[in-house]
Amino acid sequence: MYRRQRYGLYKHWDIILIDIILFQISFIMAYMIRHGLRLPYKNSDYNTIAVMLVLTDLCLAIIGKGYSKILKRGYYKELRACIKRTSIIIAIIVLYMFIVKRSYIYSREVILTMWYLDICLGFLARIVWKLCLRYRRRKAKLRAARSVLLMTSKAAAENIIENFNKRQYRDFYISGIVTSDSNDIGEYIRGVPIVSDFCGMYEYVKTNVIDEIFISFDNKGMPAEWVVEKFLEAGITVHTNISGFQIPACQNIVETFSGYTVITSSINMATMKDMIIKRIFDLAVSIVGIAVMIAATVIVAPVIFIQSPGAIFFSQIRVGRNGRKFKIYKFRTMYLDAEERKRELTDQNRIKDGMMFKVENDPRIFPFGHIMRKFSIDEIPQFINVLKGDMSLVGTRPPTVDEYEKYDLVHKSRLAIKPGITGMWQVKGRSSILDFEDVVKLDNEYIRNWSIGLDLHIIFETFKVVIFGKGAM
Repeated sequence: MYRRQRYGLYKHWDIILIDIILFQISFIMAYMIRHGLRLPYKNSDYNTIAVMLVLTDLCLAIIGKGYSKILKRGYYKELRACIKRTSIIIAIIVLYMFIVKRSYIYSREVILTMWYLDICLGFLARIVWKLCLRYRRRKAKLRAARSVLLMTSKAAAENIIENFNKRQYRDFYISGIVTSDSNDIGEYIRGVPIVSDFCGMYEYVKTNVIDEIFISFDNKGMPAEWVVEKFLEAGITVHTNISGFQIPACQNIVETFSGYTVITSSINMATMKDMIIKRIFDLAVSIVGIAVMIAATVIVAPVIFIQSPGAIFFSQIRVGRNGRKFKIYKFRTMYLDAEERKRELTDQNRIKDGMMFKVENDPRIFPFGHIMRKFSIDEIPQFINVLKGDMSLVGTRPPTVDEYEKYDLVHKSRLAIKPGITGMWQVKGRSSILDFEDVVKLDNEYIRNWSIGLDLHIIFETFKVVIFGKGAM
């Protein structure tokens, strides 16, 4: 029976527990430095802080990605991670103090000392604990580690063993090699003996301690199904390397799709947790945004109507995720005959391939429209689209239907997610970027590296761009 590897939060429960305990120790030490040899838990106000430290730490561990690939980090990256984690938790605690209007009760010296102590203790503890884990895994080979038999070609064996050895925290060891293309039994490859060829492998497995078998061949050399079945009948777990199938470089997972076991590939894969967080954030911000839109309408509507009598709002069919069409909403910034006059301005389009339409000092825009565009006021009604689910707060720019019809297949990659009110393109240059291929590159950069943290970074950068009207046309 195969014991599946632990993933997610549970995988690093030991480090999370150490972090929580050390934060409490740092809290106690900081309090004692300021108030003498007394425990902070006897003070009701500081007792609340102690509880909040635990809850905030747990929430950050669940929502954030601070423990992702923690075992692979070097000293510098680990120190950065410790500073980031501690600073976020302290910032939340300080924010709570101001919200409840009791900041005057708490000593700034205690907070700052706690911040410094937790970074130091947390960093040292993580380094020491990882060294302990590494030592335990090395010793495990002599005790309870899983014995894995490598079945591959002699040419590939050295590279595979080298890759295994790079994983210092693995809980298995390679006990032997079965080669498909040689009979060099007794020879060693990186310290691991060749123990059999195909002809004698069943006898070897029957007479030796083998917990699992790792099979790695190219497509032509892949062993027949009955070979795997034979090992499974013996109760031995078999891992079949699928990298030989020449799958393009992207993110791949093995899963069940309507009854079929498949390799699923995508340019990025988001967890359900991340998507739920993103949607909740979109809903919360869009509700506030719609309230802002209502207030803004009272101010901008009379000006729009005076400069260009007609509708206050502008709607247009745009193309969203994977080609879905939806109606986008904006404050109107152009005269009513803007679409008819667009044909007359084709020669002035600064995007020469026509994949987008950008004209400098566009005469179709009335004076107040230029101001609204410069500070992105015209885009406030798009919070309606975010609330409906057609758009997200952060995403890619939704093309018009005529722009979309000019796309090559490679361009459609930028529509792999919901379009957004803001995005990488907007914060990296906005309308000053005049090459559509650069827009596609930025959008793909966002999609391939998407995370909640990246969204927050883009939102922060958007405020800077909007305030200074950078890149507006």
